[in-house]
Amino acid sequence: MIIFYLITLVVIIFTSVGHLLLKIAANRAREANGRVRMVTHPVSIIAYGIFAFVALLSIYAMKGLEMKSFFALNSLTYIVIPLLGLLVLKEPFSRDKITGAVLITAGVLLFYL
Repeated sequence: MIIFYLITLVVIIFTSVGHLLLKIAANRAREANGRVRMVTHPVSIIAYGIFAFVALLSIYAMKGLEMKSFFALNSLTYIVIPLLGLLVLKEPFSRDKITGAVLITAGVLLFYL
């Protein structure tokens, strides 16, 4: 049973990294003055591969967990993504984001119980 929770943790991390890579690709495509489209940017393609991998891992994790548990834990990506934005992209972490993270965490805990 613990393996399915660990796989879900990997899903959360890889999903967050995939979104971060899409943001990086969007920034690079914008810096290239539109010459490189974001959809075909190499960083975007890597992100798409990560999302395909995450889909397969998610299917496997859901085999051993209740849907309620998997999706409650998976909602933690809404906290991890802004944190990665802060750490990697130096994006501001506003009071609204902190409030949202607290509300999401409280909601996950209430839903999970």
